[in-house]
Amino acid sequence: MSVQVLRQEIAYGPDGERRSWVGDLSRVTCSDLRQLEPEWRSLAAEDACREPFYQPEFFLAFAKAFCEGRTLRLLSVRRDGALRGILPLVQANSVFHGLPARALRSMSGIHSCRCDLVHAVRDRRETTLAAWHVLRADDCWEVIEALDVPSRGAFQELQYFAASDGWLTASWPTRRSPYLPLSTVDDLYRYCPSQFRGSRHRLRSKENKLEREGRLRLGVWESAEPQVLAEFFELEASGWKGRRGSAIAASPRLVAFYTAVAQAAAKLRYLRIYALLLNDAPVAMHFGLLMNGCYYIPKVAYDERYRKCSPGLLLMQHVLKDLALIGAHKFDFLGPSMEWKRMWTDRVLEHSNQYIIRPTVKGRMLHALIMKAAPVARRIKYRISGDPQVVR
Repeated sequence: MSVQVLRQEIAYGPDGERRSWVGDLSRVTCSDLRQLEPEWRSLAAEDACREPFYQPEFFLAFAKAFCEGRTLRLLSVRRDGALRGILPLVQANSVFHGLPARALRSMSGIHSCRCDLVHAVRDRRETTLAAWHVLRADDCWEVIEALDVPSRGAFQELQYFAASDGWLTASWPTRRSPYLPLSTVDDLYRYCPSQFRGSRHRLRSKENKLEREGRLRLGVWESAEPQVLAEFFELEASGWKGRRGSAIAASPRLVAFYTAVAQAAAKLRYLRIYALLLNDAPVAMHFGLLMNGCYYIPKVAYDERYRKCSPGLLLMQHVLKDLALIGAHKFDFLGPSMEWKRMWTDRVLEHSNQYIIRPTVKGRMLHALIMKAAPVARRIKYRISGDPQVVR
């Protein structure tokens, strides 16, 4: 690692056995992260973090696309030399609701879907305690912010140890991501809310209408073919995201990020791009990732010219059948709760932005802004424009 900043060693074991737990907080480069890939991937494969968003290639793609020129810090924990916890961070002078502060932020954003301290379940408590000892001893930060941590994530245990030491903690609810347990092809709708039954039944007539336009079929790609990626970016930019300037194609950094993710996922055999093809042209597509029996959709797109036929929902129906046939056990929609997602499931995974704040006068001001002023502002905003995650 380059420029080691801090090391903290503690020795204990849950069974009374003496073990060496070493926490480390260092400045790193992308090259340093790449050197850790084998043991990082081995740790992420154990149990708690068997998702694409905790893999080294995901963080590397993010760092290359969005963190150029920024100071990267790596929080790591080792037990008897073996990697047991890892969390990439970005050091920055940030502004929280008008108040500037020195911050360590998770190396993540809205395109990361979720983040947490990468860890294993069986020694989670020891890992998070060692991580907290390192963070507590470092005076380079006033606030630590982790974005979109899933409910019961390891960062919440970090907050518990911080609060036990008298530090301030805060949590800000963000995404309510729907997910669907999958069973058999004959039982796709077991978890679907009854109020959307009529909408799902109408899909058959919409598919018949679309078939009158030409030949309809499902396309599946597990390789990062440039033409397929280009078609996805083009399709996503053809609708409202393109008009608002928020499409992937509108940003070279986003194109670089999703291309790097697709290439790495294809190499490691978890890329799965689906398309509903009408006369061999895509009318709806998923940028999908299939890992350990769970299918994730970081991005979707559809052709708005066919909106009356609901091509996105038709694609969903075909994807669910295909996933059931290959033995997948879960469909994770990711992102915020939306009606087109809640048509298929009544289950959600809560996420939140989570904070640890130094207990100074300034820290107490920051805590008050995060926990009191910001929620009031959000309630006013939702009263005017409506809560985007409420399904009516």
